[in-house]
Amino acid sequence: MRGDRNWLICNGLVGAFEYLRQSPPFTALIDRLSAAAYQSGHHDGVYKGYLECQQLEKITPDFHTARVKFQSDMSNALEAAYTEPLSSYEDLMGKMNEDGIDSLRLLLDPAEEPKEE
Repeated sequence: MRGDRNWLICNGLVGAFEYLRQSPPFTALIDRLSAAAYQSGHHDGVYKGYLECQQLEKITPDFHTARVKFQSDMSNALEAAYTEPLSSYEDLMGKMNEDGIDSLRLLLDPAEEPKEE
């Protein structure tokens, strides 16, 4: 048990973090947040630019409609980040609960390749 505990502390936690960080569900979530933040920020920057230049006539009704959409997309992406479970996390916990630390080790430790002589 002492060896398992040491592996978990030294390798397992970092391995689990990397597994989750590189998982497709997590990267998709980050991409969604990044895209929403970019669109919302870009739109707000253009709006403030028109406002500062006193060219309010260039702000069309479509521009306002887009602003509502971008703010909604950003809000939904943030909500998803806090509420939607990551399937990779469930996979990780399922392995641990199902087969114990040995299956977790197999999942997280990269297979060592034989060295060529």
